[in-house]
Amino acid sequence: MEKSIKPSAVLHVYQRTYGGALVFYSVEDFLVFFTIFSVVARKLDVWILGICIMPDHIHVSIGCRYRWDVSDFVQEYTSRFSKEFNKDSERKGPLFKKAFGSATKQGDKSIRTNFSYVYNNGREKKLCDRTDRYQWNFMAYAQSDHPFSEKLQMNRLSRRMKYAIKTIDALYEDDQPLKYDTLRKIFRGVSPREKKQITDYIITKYNCIDYDTLISFYGTYDNMLLAFESNQGSEYDIKEIYEGKSDVAYRDITLALLNIHKFKRAKDAIALPTDVKVNLKQDLLYETPATPRQIEKYLHLQRITNDG
Repeated sequence: MEKSIKPSAVLHVYQRTYGGALVFYSVEDFLVFFTIFSVVARKLDVWILGICIMPDHIHVSIGCRYRWDVSDFVQEYTSRFSKEFNKDSERKGPLFKKAFGSATKQGDKSIRTNFSYVYNNGREKKLCDRTDRYQWNFMAYAQSDHPFSEKLQMNRLSRRMKYAIKTIDALYEDDQPLKYDTLRKIFRGVSPREKKQITDYIITKYNCIDYDTLISFYGTYDNMLLAFESNQGSEYDIKEIYEGKSDVAYRDITLALLNIHKFKRAKDAIALPTDVKVNLKQDLLYETPATPRQIEKYLHLQRITNDG
């Protein structure tokens, strides 16, 4: 699709997880999803102008020139990611609600309001203090290929880093997303600093967002950031579920599971028997500021996943 002209309309897609359960626990979860999403977007020639991945839902802004059915796009990236996530977490069943919300935004003012709403989700939920400091709205990558890490020095890479870059490049050239097993191999033996560098490299490599068109609605990146900081946007056409004003509690739960309960991966709590999760919920109520609802969502307790 030719993308040199601003779209006259943008389709806002809002996707909830099944029962409101958490899906994005770690860098690996975000990267597996984003590389699948980007591969499918390129395959189907979908014009992506924005995406924000939250712990329990996703927002996407899609450029439109004509009416079309987005269902195939959503179904493909959803089913591919669900398969990988369930395998990695020893989980069964649907991961996202089959029905998703969508609304068409026409005219520059309405489109800009939508962009503000989508890109500000992380700030609204207290996960960052600036719109472009939430890594998983990918806004900062419009300005830099390493916004959350030190710049890669390709001629000074360690053996492990060379392996990581070579693996990522080969998969990208073959139109293949990254899977959990591959990411574990890539991240094995690298330092926290190097992991951040690899994460930025993966996002930059696979990134499917058309930043030039996005920024054209504001003139410059700085103008866009100022607009986002000044106006969080609004959404009246999609029935979004609101559960509290902060998602920071999910970080507190993760830290409690890793540091107090000695989980190797916080996400492993999903696979625990229900009675064990019920007892763990009681512990977490004392150990974190999370609400009962947030803990149930985090642990995928049956009472929560049945409402999908």
